[in-house]
Amino acid sequence: MANTVLLILTNSSKVGKLLPVIQRHVSKTLYIQYFPDKNLPSGSYSSLLQWKLLPNHYQKIANIYALATTFLSKIDVRILISSTKKSSLISTVRPIELVIFDRNYSKEDAKMFIKNCIKNSAEPCNFIAINDHQDPDECSPENLDDNINNNENKIYNNTVLGGTFDRLHNGHKILLSKAILKCSNKLTVGVTDSSMISRKILWELIEPCEKRINALREFLNDVNPNLIYDIVPINDIYGPTKYDPSFEMIVVSEETQRGAAKINDLRLQKGLNQLDIEVVKLVEDSHHSNNEETILDVAISKIKELQAQGAEIIVMEAAVLIQAKWQYVCHEIWTCIIPHEEAVKRVMERNNLSKEEAEMRIKVQPSNVEQVNEATVVLSTLWSHDVTLSQVQKAWELLNQFLSKQ
Repeated sequence: MANTVLLILTNSSKVGKLLPVIQRHVSKTLYIQYFPDKNLPSGSYSSLLQWKLLPNHYQKIANIYALATTFLSKIDVRILISSTKKSSLISTVRPIELVIFDRNYSKEDAKMFIKNCIKNSAEPCNFIAINDHQDPDECSPENLDDNINNNENKIYNNTVLGGTFDRLHNGHKILLSKAILKCSNKLTVGVTDSSMISRKILWELIEPCEKRINALREFLNDVNPNLIYDIVPINDIYGPTKYDPSFEMIVVSEETQRGAAKINDLRLQKGLNQLDIEVVKLVEDSHHSNNEETILDVAISKIKELQAQGAEIIVMEAAVLIQAKWQYVCHEIWTCIIPHEEAVKRVMERNNLSKEEAEMRIKVQPSNVEQVNEATVVLSTLWSHDVTLSQVQKAWELLNQFLSKQ
């Protein structure tokens, strides 16, 4: 398994079949370079890399991110949107360790493509082809006529958008991708500062503004280093839109569409040009089902009730807390781990399962590494009940000592 993988995608209709297979090959970052209907290693590489994504390709990008939310929930997926005005190579911040092609190519062609087209590749950089047993000619057509909609293809010199952008997820990436595709020069991103996030539920758990800005800058420069990015903290919904006459278009989500109308009202009062408004429908920012979201709403409501009654410490037991991304509504995460072999043994004995059945049950749960990465306190139940109890008592005492100093 590689830390960083590059998928060369020539037909987006294959993505639903490719991603479940790709998850076995990547542990951290998946870059996707989309070349619709292009047979990569044949012909001129310079001609291939001069092609770029256009605004009317946006829906394909959004669909890929939506599928990634389903199949690669723990992987940082990044769809490259670079033009080649300044570079003739595929350039990524993180070195590519493995290239996955969605078509079969000869070893010589694949190696030549990696050598000639990828700027930041690891040594060695391996490659594989994932064949979904479907002939490329039988795939559904892409239907990506560049001139299908002139309004959709309209490009703006200076584009702006804003948001909290806490823990960058695929919904954010869809919004940012739309803004990049519609922008030819400068993209300004306003990031809500402390005065704005204080109105959010459990705002204390939102990452510091500087950290969110740094994550945004790294992502934007990674997927398209050819634009100018101005990422600034904002203390109201207007940010620099209330005085900057250079802005031409604003990208908003459905939830913030009203804010765009208010911005235009203020600009009108100040004699500034009205901004064109692009509304984007976002993918869910986590991987919950509707039931999980409802349960979380109930839990937060109960937490507020207990706080109002004077509770200083509230313990929430949730077996799927990490999978549902609920750790971001908790100040501390306590978790228990045991070696994999011991876990399999206990599940077999407790549930009267075969080893294979026990392995399958454990496989769908977060690994020990994932739990440790998310946890504030790590306990182990490998030994006797008394040993486990002593671990819990020590952690509880330390928590109370911390609270007494606040």
